[in-house]
Amino acid sequence: MPVDSLPRDVRLRRGGALLAGAAVYALLVYGPLEFLWTPFLLGLAYLGAATAGGRRGGMWATALVLTGWGIGVLMANKLEIGVTSADGYLIGVGAAALAGGLLARSGFAVDLLGIGATALIAGILHTFAGDQIPALVEPWPYVVLLGVVGAMNLALALAPRSSAARSSTRTGPRSRSRAPEASPTG
Repeated sequence: MPVDSLPRDVRLRRGGALLAGAAVYALLVYGPLEFLWTPFLLGLAYLGAATAGGRRGGMWATALVLTGWGIGVLMANKLEIGVTSADGYLIGVGAAALAGGLLARSGFAVDLLGIGATALIAGILHTFAGDQIPALVEPWPYVVLLGVVGAMNLALALAPRSSAARSSTRTGPRSRSRAPEASPTG
């Protein structure tokens, strides 16, 4: 899907939801909640953006994986049910993949590659968080990330569009007419 193929109103709603999510996340993690709530809260911010974008508006894979991982983190750290971190992460991301499959079958724009990529990137960031990259265990990079993605959506919504992009979002992709091919029999 080309970058500017989403309708302006979808990008505006997604951008606004992500900017609001950044503000709420900052208020919560710099306020009453611990940093370990980060994956869950980021997931909720993306879930808000995905919901604002509608079935075809995207962001569902990121929303599901981060929310699932966040639930796993909370299961392992807040519930006294004997769930280890690894157990919680697998349960959460597995549930996200199942939810993504169910949503995709129901016509939502959930991409399997997006689910895998989000889980991979989250795992890599988690691996290097702490001693190797101390900033990754602070809230500010995630506030900035949500803000930048939200602002990018707003910028794309407000940017001038090419005539091809405008017509493809209104009527679908343009088809080129071709002369009929000659039949091999005659």
